[in-house]
Amino acid sequence: MMVRQYFFYGLLGLVAMCLVSCANPINQATYVRYMDIGQYRMAAGDMVEAEKAFSRALVNAKSGQLPPEDKMITLLRLGEVTQFQGKYDEAANYLEQSLPFAEEAYGIDGGPTGEMLLALAIVYLDQGEVNKGIDLLPRIESIYLKKVKSETITTDSDRFKLSSKWVFTSYARELSKLGRTTEAESLKLLAAGISIDYVDLGKRASNSGFWGLGLPFTHKPYKTYHPSSIRE
Repeated sequence: MMVRQYFFYGLLGLVAMCLVSCANPINQATYVRYMDIGQYRMAAGDMVEAEKAFSRALVNAKSGQLPPEDKMITLLRLGEVTQFQGKYDEAANYLEQSLPFAEEAYGIDGGPTGEMLLALAIVYLDQGEVNKGIDLLPRIESIYLKKVKSETITTDSDRFKLSSKWVFTSYARELSKLGRTTEAESLKLLAAGISIDYVDLGKRASNSGFWGLGLPFTHKPYKTYHPSSIRE
């Protein structure tokens, strides 16, 4: 009898621990539903309703003990839709919150972490916070070099290369305006060193849906981003 009691109370303890530390399946299901709604609204161009859906998803991600990558992507999506609406301060706040989750899930030099840094650099440009963005560039460069050298060419590495080139080119332009010529020239050289075959990229992008919304990491919704803007 005593053994059964110990087993029973021990089982209760395990259940209690799981409720505290494990992902709640109800919250998980609700999270997925709101993320699907947000993605659908985002693809339809309805950023206001997308923001509402992603905000609800974030509540479930946090309260349901969901993994850091879920919190990261939800905050990224909130950053995208708020930036698209011109709410740059909110967008920056969401992306800044997302970065630690990316680092936790993928490491400080992981590819998704680099994507988050690129997203932040882009929104800092929209805010006019050039110095904040410049502080991110060494990390972006380091991750870029590691990512491109360690991977075969995929749409994921294409996206990272394209976004990195655009960010380096844009910050070089802003630094030139500020009279910081030496730093600007250094970034121009860095951007020029990123070689992109646009014809091949276009073919593979078309086959894979590269430019479509709904990819895990994409800067497509940002108002300042367009592939043609980085052609020299």
